[in-house]
Amino acid sequence: MSLGQVLQPGGDNVSAWLMWLQAHSPESFRRVNEVIHDLFSEVVQINVIPTPDGRVHLATREKGLKRATNVWQTSDGFIALIALLSLIYVPPELSGTVFCIEEPENHLHPKLLETLVGLLRQVRQEALEAGLPLTQIMLTTQSPYLLDHFSLDEIVWVEKKNGETFAYRPANKTHLKKLIADEELGLGDLMFTGALARRKMNAGLVVEGPTDEAVYRVLLREGKILLSFAVLAELYEVLS
Repeated sequence: MSLGQVLQPGGDNVSAWLMWLQAHSPESFRRVNEVIHDLFSEVVQINVIPTPDGRVHLATREKGLKRATNVWQTSDGFIALIALLSLIYVPPELSGTVFCIEEPENHLHPKLLETLVGLLRQVRQEALEAGLPLTQIMLTTQSPYLLDHFSLDEIVWVEKKNGETFAYRPANKTHLKKLIADEELGLGDLMFTGALARRKMNAGLVVEGPTDEAVYRVLLREGKILLSFAVLAELYEVLS
């Protein structure tokens, strides 16, 4: 297997991988370029450039610039996005049974998290309609923004206590299902309050600004809460 035929876990060979993808799966490479252009209209195309010493450089052609922009002049988030898109659109024969993506929010703008989830769902639906084996995709996250784009049934909460790791589904909490069904709170709100945790949060949370009734009720049910004097009056009013 050549160096570029598989994207390494850390993405160190992303340039070689994209060159291999361009040569062996032009449609996959075209779709990566298409999404990049849709998201960043000034980017005309991603180019992979082999060099005489056997290396591969990744560059972009952008509107208004006479020269290509080398990969080391772009942001880490842009490179991470290209790598993620190359996996999303990987040809079926190279697709794995499980893809694990660790905390994509570390590299991507919150708005791009919505795009990422949408593309994952789109490609999954395409595979389903084509009768292809479905790849399981697992994302770890600490981002309420990312969580807002999933359903409660898709979430597995993982936490560690006394050296042991516990994983469970928050969907087993009936009152959380009702809150979401009534559109009182989103999953990101529930994550922030600690309501998705397996056990009640021990840490206190300081609330100093206006907050709606639904948030107050979850905070009081799921964990300790410290309120400023200004908020105590509001809390008494909405819950009385």
